[in-house]
Amino acid sequence: MLNHSFIIVLSLLALGGVQAGNTTCLNNSMDWFTQSVGETPCRVYEQLRRLCVPSFNIKNMSYVAPGDKCIDQLGDCCCNSVAFSLSMLCMSCQYGIGSGENGDFDFDAPVGTYAQYLNNCGKATNESLPDSVQKAACNAKLKLPAYIYKPSWTNTGEWYFYYTRLTAQLRIGSGENGTDSRCNQVLVGNGTTIDRDSTSVTSIPSGGFYVKKEGIVGIVF
Repeated sequence: MLNHSFIIVLSLLALGGVQAGNTTCLNNSMDWFTQSVGETPCRVYEQLRRLCVPSFNIKNMSYVAPGDKCIDQLGDCCCNSVAFSLSMLCMSCQYGIGSGENGDFDFDAPVGTYAQYLNNCGKATNESLPDSVQKAACNAKLKLPAYIYKPSWTNTGEWYFYYTRLTAQLRIGSGENGTDSRCNQVLVGNGTTIDRDSTSVTSIPSGGFYVKKEGIVGIVF
């Protein structure tokens, strides 16, 4: 039989999740994410899922990882490691843990959790988004920080909050965590990409646009 105090603790945890509500964080434990991105992790996760399913709304997540699963008929927006990472951060947001203080290091996901999240959604995209989803995210100006793409442990399916947070803080501190990092390249032809702010290109496509060092755009036939 469960200990009475243990039942109370579980009840309080469940209540905390309900009070947090959808995209709102329960407290300031995830401010390190929100202040750098401008949105809560739950809000970013919801926006990503809505690129495929406009009616998608974040529900109260389970206290046991994975807090959510990819169950959409059009699963491109959730059948990937980026969405999984955001869902894990959203759990911390809703339950108000992950401050990094006094041993509060948030949720970790054990081996196999990623596969549970994918829920047989098909061939998953790891450490990136499907091209069509990435383009839609850029067009929608979705704020996806660089560290959401990596690290990931997709081979074994676990996920570590504290490591992710330390990686995030390093990228933020170095100024290398621009939320539009994956949108700073443009396709110029035959799969060749250039940085938007660059005036050179590493390879000239056999057909398409190219950019000279002087910044003049030309066409190769």
